[in-house]
Amino acid sequence: MNRQTCYSCLAVICLLCWAAAAHAQVLVDWTNLGTGDWTVGTNWENSFPPDGSLDQIALIENGGTAFVDTNITPPAAITVRSDSGLEIRTGGAFSVGGGVVDPSVTIATGGRVTIQGDGTLTTNTFNLSGGEGFVRYDLSSSAAATPVTILGTTPGNLNLGGTLELTFGDLSPTNGSTFRLIGLPTSAAADQQFAAISAPSLEAAGRRVRTDVVDLGGGNSAIDATVFDVLTLRVDRTTGNVS
Repeated sequence: MNRQTCYSCLAVICLLCWAAAAHAQVLVDWTNLGTGDWTVGTNWENSFPPDGSLDQIALIENGGTAFVDTNITPPAAITVRSDSGLEIRTGGAFSVGGGVVDPSVTIATGGRVTIQGDGTLTTNTFNLSGGEGFVRYDLSSSAAATPVTILGTTPGNLNLGGTLELTFGDLSPTNGSTFRLIGLPTSAAADQQFAAISAPSLEAAGRRVRTDVVDLGGGNSAIDATVFDVLTLRVDRTTGNVS
């Protein structure tokens, strides 16, 4: 191998190394121990919110909570865990993508995501990791028609399990009331259920909530929450009367 060939090979190797470094995944930690605005740079370790075009992945695991109340620059992906949270508030449009990594939202053990008002979340993959994540919908008359949208087309793009909690704000749901939770391609919707569902305001009134996969046609489906009445049997121990 002559010297010119060696120089050429070296140049190619350097170029490949540079390209790999340019596309390396970078974790960006949330540093605010309380609740803070996603868009404020000082809440992040590098003084800027994570940017998906730079393959930066948001990591919230310090016990703090980031809130989003506007349309943000998407991170490449996000993981929330360890008693930490992400709040998508009214006016918030949270999405992931722009990099070479799978655009995913992972809510792992101890992590929670709350969607309020007309806030929306859009992702390729939504993962309540190992059934340990927590998602809360604060539904109201201003709620988005589809609060969460999954773009991925395989069963692995949606992994529920975990705990679902619903609140209803200014609404008074009755038997048969239905609320859309997730929109997704039918190919990603098979056999998806939450491990536990809680709706405290309804439970006090003798109602519960179930989730169903609904075929919308055209290759699209949705996961809806439906309110239903629970039959309660009361026995008077003194008289034996049943009501």
